[in-house]
Amino acid sequence: SRGLAVWIHGGGWVWGDKNEDVPVFADVVAQGIAVLNMNYRLGPTGAFPKSVDDVKQVLAAAQGGLCAECDNPQLWSRVRSHAAHGGIMVAGASAGGYLSVYGAPEAIRANPAGPIKCIVGQVPPVDFRPLEAYSKYVLDTFLSVYADGDLSPAKLATMSPAYQLEQGAWSDAMSRKWYLLYSTRDDYIPFATTAGFSAGLRAAGAELKQLDIVSTELPGAHNLETRHVIEHLAASAKDCFGPN
Repeated sequence: SRGLAVWIHGGGWVWGDKNEDVPVFADVVAQGIAVLNMNYRLGPTGAFPKSVDDVKQVLAAAQGGLCAECDNPQLWSRVRSHAAHGGIMVAGASAGGYLSVYGAPEAIRANPAGPIKCIVGQVPPVDFRPLEAYSKYVLDTFLSVYADGDLSPAKLATMSPAYQLEQGAWSDAMSRKWYLLYSTRDDYIPFATTAGFSAGLRAAGAELKQLDIVSTELPGAHNLETRHVIEHLAASAKDCFGPN
């Protein structure tokens, strides 16, 4: 293949499964890019930082690191071969987008010389500190579970990619390519937080390609269609790995 894409599904950290997302990255596979489609711990057992740790473990294993739970040597040999050949793009949507923009920089911090070259975040929550900007539904159904019931300012800051960026924790990741997809009418994620995160990446020197969806036919939720996710992912992969 021409490289490896690691895909992380969404579901608000409380539901979802990798098998549901196979159609999303069909256009990526058609470009000759291998996809490692992963699950992670959900609900209370996957509360922060456990699901982030799952992503970091997969990315470490893909880069040749030790992985106690990676018990399929043939699979991981192929994964590492694809990664070494063309590099790694880490991508996800919604909660998976969050895990991409949080887990990939953490993996880069642990291995700055590793093959992670691109980070794709599609409608990811990035800053939980303005808690009042989130709806009660999002707070009760998703955030409270992911925060393990601790919505203190300190915990919300630690959970927020925007805070890590502001603290300079991800300086090594600023040399990678970033691709973000947002809806300006997202009912789940305050657009001001996503716009602020984008500005922070650019201020830190990251190469960022961002696409904003103003509105779609789908009201509520993230206010964008699956086709936007598919098209953005395929375009990001083409730019990340180069044309066929």
